[in-house]
Amino acid sequence: MLRKLLHSALALVLTAGLAIAASLTIDNTLSVNRVTNLGSAPVVSVCGTGAAVATGSTDFAGKVTVGTTASNACTLTFSAAFVSAPFCIVQNLTTGAAANVYTTSTTAITWSSALADSTVLHYHCVAPVGG
Repeated sequence: MLRKLLHSALALVLTAGLAIAASLTIDNTLSVNRVTNLGSAPVVSVCGTGAAVATGSTDFAGKVTVGTTASNACTLTFSAAFVSAPFCIVQNLTTGAAANVYTTSTTAITWSSALADSTVLHYHCVAPVGG
């Protein structure tokens, strides 16, 4: 029964766009070896001339590079809307600091503060329980 339940849960996760290499032991400990980022790429806009989303980025995680002109705002629109706004962590890889002021919604991450040209931002978003 437990094996069937785990298989069903894993199938649901795979359908949601993630591949997980994991094992379950009798004491209910889940050991995850790797979570693979699957799915379509989000789209970046209003983020300086030539802004880009790195190859391999998805709604789950990825990188955004601000364009060749500085920007006072930047929007990353998810490829598919979440049911509830996801929990996101954003890191400025150029400066190493936590990312500038940002908000999340069911459809996007929006930065609302100045970003220097060519700044690289890394994001990681996880859906809350239920979506």
